[in-house]
Amino acid sequence: MSIDSEAKDKDNSFFKSHQNLIEALPEKTKIYLLGQNKDLKKYLQEFSDRKIIPLEIAKINFWIQDSFEVLNGEEILIPAKRYPVFNPKLSFSILEKIRPKIIETPFYFEGGNMTIARLPNNQVVVFLGFGSVLKTIKNMPENLKEGKSKNELIKITKKEIENFFKKYNLKVIFLGAKIENKKIFHIDQAILFLDKDKVFLAKYGGEKFSEVKEQLNSYKKQLLNLGYQILEIPYTDNDILENKFSLNSIVFLNNKNQKEVIFPIFEGEYQKGKSGENILKGKAKIFQEELEKLNIKSRPIIDKAFHKFNGSFHCVSNVLG
Repeated sequence: MSIDSEAKDKDNSFFKSHQNLIEALPEKTKIYLLGQNKDLKKYLQEFSDRKIIPLEIAKINFWIQDSFEVLNGEEILIPAKRYPVFNPKLSFSILEKIRPKIIETPFYFEGGNMTIARLPNNQVVVFLGFGSVLKTIKNMPENLKEGKSKNELIKITKKEIENFFKKYNLKVIFLGAKIENKKIFHIDQAILFLDKDKVFLAKYGGEKFSEVKEQLNSYKKQLLNLGYQILEIPYTDNDILENKFSLNSIVFLNNKNQKEVIFPIFEGEYQKGKSGENILKGKAKIFQEELEKLNIKSRPIIDKAFHKFNGSFHCVSNVLG
């Protein structure tokens, strides 16, 4: 998990949102906390009863999910140095304190646009948003692009990515329309893989964002073709505009080996009950009810800050295994 005091936290909303997330995590969770020394002291003092391992870093982008991906719970994948660095100060020496083996990939990716999941036939695969292919090509040295069409470059790049994961016996499935969508640009904003049979998917019924509709329709077609049962959560124009993505969630196993889901709730999606509990409404209530039907406990927590910067609880954390 990463913290950033320079994120205009004038009303303490970033701290409160982090607090909500830390308190929602199981008590025995080991939390690596990356940030500046002054911020780490504040969090260590506030959460002295939690197992927090501070990792000091001069400056960090708080979207730690996008900085790297963990493979097999043991290896950290990061894009090769020739690609733009998402977190310039996140050095190997810091990452090695989290996991000792660091692997550079020959392609560009952001962790929110990559996930490893099981297909209905039980095969483990890598889902990679098509935007990763486009960004790899965009940052490819000009001499490698010379004389090649866009389609040829796409084919070459996809093959290179597939060959990389073949070493791990993992098939790659490229998700999404072949366009760069500036609103829902990562898998974790719109899809939540629950198990090998079921997946939650955002459903957008508005008209303002045609590229969002195209992207989600593309996701739906691919997931259905793969054999998944799709459970849809409605996103409105306002949800898209204000980045209120309920599916930017964290799935974990509790101490009884039962699946639970931490998911963000936003202003307008809850009201306080008589006992101080949050009574959900809108898509948050729909999501909670769908989880209950699957006998999955939910932990809805308030996001007052992160969504204003295009992400939420999944983006600000990175589950290690």
